[in-house]
Amino acid sequence: MTEKVNLTGRLVRPEGNFILACDDGRKLRLILPRMPVDLVEKMVVVTGTVRDDLVEVEGVAAF
Repeated sequence: MTEKVNLTGRLVRPEGNFILACDDGRKLRLILPRMPVDLVEKMVVVTGTVRDDLVEVEGVAAF
C-alpha cells in the first residue's frame, strides 16, 4: 500500500544514499528526482509517496 505524506526530519547521506531521519525516530530511504546535496545534515520537509521504508520523493525543502 502506498501513502502520500509530508515528513519532517534531518536529511543524511550515509554511504552515498539519502536517508530521512524522521522526527518520530524512523529512518526512511529516499528515491530523489534530483540530488539535494545543499540540504544534507539540515532539517527538511519531504513530500512524496511511502512504500514500506522507502519514499519516492516529489519535493524536498529546508525549514
